[in-house]
Amino acid sequence: MKQLFETDTTMEERFGKCPYATAQSLISGKRAVLILHYLEDGPVRFNELQRRMSKMTHATLSVQLKTLIENGLVERKQYETVPLKVEYSLTPIGKEFRPVIEALQEWGQKYIEYTKKEKPPEFQNHFAACGEGISIPYHGQDFLLKFHLLFFV
Repeated sequence: MKQLFETDTTMEERFGKCPYATAQSLISGKRAVLILHYLEDGPVRFNELQRRMSKMTHATLSVQLKTLIENGLVERKQYETVPLKVEYSLTPIGKEFRPVIEALQEWGQKYIEYTKKEKPPEFQNHFAACGEGISIPYHGQDFLLKFHLLFFV
């Protein structure tokens, strides 16, 4: 495999030049992938997003949404009504992320099954320490999403 950049460059230096560093930087925020997943089916209001991610504080969700907006993956639409109504949705480039989410879900499920079969009991206890995961309705089925180890913690 061809190395794209010298190993002595930083992630910031690689951003916008290396596809791996760019993608990792864009989705490395706290639960960024889950936010993108929840916006896949159309606009969602802030409070609804917060209900879906009950463990995430108002401030953290605000910061994550702001970052996703700045990166061009999410757009914010404010309606001039009383009370104020704000919706978040995916931009066209944000919608391009859907196959990645599907691939992560598929790989995550395989990894969960792998850890149950192949890893020693002390490793399996890691998932118990992380809780039961998050049940996400996905194409009419519920999947347990526990592969947050890379991007969501």
